[in-house]
Amino acid sequence: EIIKKCFKDLRKRGCTVGMNVWPSLNLYPVEKFYFPNMPKMVGIDGAVLEDLACPTSKEISDFLCQKYTVLAKGDPDFIWVDDDFRFTHLGGEYPCFCKECVKGFKNGIFKNREELAKKLELPENRQLRVEWCSYGADRLAKLCSDLRAAVDKVNPNIDMGLMTVGATHTTFSGDYIEKCMKALRSRRG
Repeated sequence: EIIKKCFKDLRKRGCTVGMNVWPSLNLYPVEKFYFPNMPKMVGIDGAVLEDLACPTSKEISDFLCQKYTVLAKGDPDFIWVDDDFRFTHLGGEYPCFCKECVKGFKNGIFKNREELAKKLELPENRQLRVEWCSYGADRLAKLCSDLRAAVDKVNPNIDMGLMTVGATHTTFSGDYIEKCMKALRSRRG
């Protein structure tokens, strides 16, 4: 109620009010304490990235949807998904290669991370790399779709956007900005 009152006062002054949700996929001590078994991202090299949640996990979707529901009840004009909502430049080698992500790629034709990584690294497999990057964008967009649905249950008029990063931070994640903005139904782009 306090936030609603503040937002109302700001709107009277001509302001548009919103919230930036941080963190998204980064796991800080409080998230690790409350969610010790949150599935983590895995790099192409097999390293488990203890500070990053896998965006395809039901656990992170449930957690973030609860967070966005609470924030939507504050009645903002918009909610931004933070820029840690990506696969690159967060630490680790080109995540996420966890068992679930590998299994979900191309109907599970690769038996494990090692086999997929070996195929992705072959120079002649350019198209496979393009497909893997597109799959990365699809995974992020699916989570954005979940977040949009959670906010819609409270107020479908709340705009949602994605804090983006430069092109050097996005190539490995495919066309995720476009796909995520569409899934969020962003009006502010």
